[in-house]
Amino acid sequence: MKNYILFDKLCEESYAAPFIQSAKELISKFDLPIKLENNFKKDLGIKTKSLNTTAFHLQNAYNLSIAAHDNFEILCVEDSSFVSLNLTKKALETDEKLKADIKNRLSIELNCEVKITHINELLLQEDIKSALKHPFSDFQAAIYKGVNALELERLTDTSATCKLLDLVGIKLVKTFTCKDNDGYELQDANRQIANRLAGTILLDAFDSAADFLVLNDVRTFSFFDSKQKEIAKEMGRDINLPLLTPLQVILLAMGIHEQQKLGLDTHKVKVTLI
Repeated sequence: MKNYILFDKLCEESYAAPFIQSAKELISKFDLPIKLENNFKKDLGIKTKSLNTTAFHLQNAYNLSIAAHDNFEILCVEDSSFVSLNLTKKALETDEKLKADIKNRLSIELNCEVKITHINELLLQEDIKSALKHPFSDFQAAIYKGVNALELERLTDTSATCKLLDLVGIKLVKTFTCKDNDGYELQDANRQIANRLAGTILLDAFDSAADFLVLNDVRTFSFFDSKQKEIAKEMGRDINLPLLTPLQVILLAMGIHEQQKLGLDTHKVKVTLI
């Protein structure tokens, strides 16, 4: 039987709860063989790769190594950390010079022989339908796949999110901006442009009659939720569009409504579906 270790050191710590708390609740409900305590270091975020490549790979190499040493597979609860760890693993497998440099700098023995799994794929193996109490058949949702959608398609089954949402009965509405730039990385450089990029995505979902927007990336979630009022002001429109992770949707459909278990207590845009 495979043994997983949960990666919970997300780059946007204040928005980790919607992903981590809901993941822990689902792990408990389905009795999954996942270790929750770990010694991982914080994910620096994909943006760091262009600013300080060595620091980016060094941090990820440490996280890969401690999981590999203990014979665990890393379980990621969102896209950003999943892509980040995979980028470093691939780089160390193909770039001998980088590998030697990281090996020399790393405080522990380098070992990247570890599998990285996305929780959405793992959950598809569980009997979710039999656990449902409140299907979402009365709701419509849009999915924002993110700017890393093409990279994700090379690494995992990106249809897993749609399949999970289909299991709980949600009608998915089509949007044209589901892979557009979300503006997250432009916030410091040009807040107006960042807000307009985000606003275009949010309004696309809103105008498509989505009751909420499903997000798989902690970076996008943190930006869209914490700055939605500012984004709406920039766009000259009211938005007030709730955001949910796929894990939160599943738990809600299972009848779990406690705010802390879902990580809903950290949302700025309140979720009024419950």
